Amino acid sequence: MSSETVLPELDVFQLPVFADADIWPMWPDAKLAELAEDIKQNGFDHRYPITVAEIDGQWMLLDGRNRREAARIAGINPPVIVTDIDPKLAVHRSNNQNRDATPGQKAMATAMAFPEAKRGGDRKSSSFAELDRSGFAKASLSYARFVLRNNPPAPKSQFPQYALDVMAGRMTLTEAYDATQKDVVRREEEERIRKEHERKLADIRVRYPELAGLVDEDRLSLSLAVAAADQKDREAAEEARRKKEEEDARLEEEERQKQEAERQEAERREARKSTWFDHLSHLLYAESLVSSQAQIALADEMKGTWDEFAKKHMFEFKEARRRLLSLQKGLPDLIEKFEAMR
Repeated sequence: MSSETVLPELDVFQLPVFADADIWPMWPDAKLAELAEDIKQNGFDHRYPITVAEIDGQWMLLDGRNRREAARIAGINPPVIVTDIDPKLAVHRSNNQNRDATPGQKAMATAMAFPEAKRGGDRKSSSFAELDRSGFAKASLSYARFVLRNNPPAPKSQFPQYALDVMAGRMTLTEAYDATQKDVVRREEEERIRKEHERKLADIRVRYPELAGLVDEDRLSLSLAVAAADQKDREAAEEARRKKEEEDARLEEEERQKQEAERQEAERREARKSTWFDHLSHLLYAESLVSSQAQIALADEMKGTWDEFAKKHMFEFKEARRRLLSLQKGLPDLIEKFEAMR
């Protein structure tokens, strides 16, 4: 319940304006001059007095800034009433009845006066519960709060520029909401890029500190530093690939040489084996020379025939004798090696 009393003794022109009442911009000079002229001609309309209240021990103007200014221009003291209604509600109700304001402006003014829409926050307050929201759609209040939450304050103001533009009629609430959505997306993208740049710079700082130092000194842009780092990475990768190819070729050549050496050794071994087999077979066939009395007797008949043998087989006597003695000496070892062949 409110109580209102006329207090003509107050100097209304000296009263400070309650913060919520300052949300709405003042009328332009031409419109104030027009109202002032009407007041001069017809007097102040007492249906719309200046509303004031004592707030925390100080008298303040709650409603009627434009009417007060027009009265000052006209040189007339306007009528004043005092209210004990919650000052925020009083301002809100007065502004919500403003026939010249758009629903978007009313929603924005409400959001500026009651910005917190958190669980357990202003929803529990009596002021919030008694808000008159008949002048705008519920979604409009959400749009307005979105604009307030997602934009920085304008210079010398606690509110974002978009909110001030809505209140001044320079843009609609829908336009402010759409612009804020785009700004949020843009800022998120800028933040993503910033973090990506920070990540890239940190990566460059670890791998190529000299490039990071140039970026720190503003002697090289981050994009050029990233490009230079990428080029170094490509060069390093190419060098690593070249070295790997060289190493692979070296190992392949080593393997080829090893296989060739093994092949050649296998061929030599096979040749030695074949020679050994031939020699052993000849030796075994030679056993017939001493295995029977007939052969020994035949040898007795060969006395005096050495020169003929030597001429036919190209042997000298001493060399032939040496070979037979060598065979005699090596027979025990030869028999042992022969046994090992099994």
